[in-house]
Amino acid sequence: MQILENFDGNSALPKFTQSFVTAKNNQELSVISTDLQSESSILLNLGIENIAIQGNLSPSLSQVQIAGANGLALQRVNKVEDSFNILSGSEGR
Repeated sequence: MQILENFDGNSALPKFTQSFVTAKNNQELSVISTDLQSESSILLNLGIENIAIQGNLSPSLSQVQIAGANGLALQRVNKVEDSFNILSGSEGR
């Protein structure tokens, strides 16, 4: 992760626990999985704990394992206007 000029080496990165990174297609899910496998994962450094899966996107077994191995949960969501609703029960599968 590149340090921007207005942050010095003593600055702490913000943490986004209870936040989601969103995937709406396989390409985005692949980028997330690749990041999680990196030693300098941006998502892990930011404290992201959840991956929001939009629509009928189905992660592969490998992607589920990578997320789980890094302590992230997968949640199915539905986008409504500018926000996301977490689906539960049979809708969330």
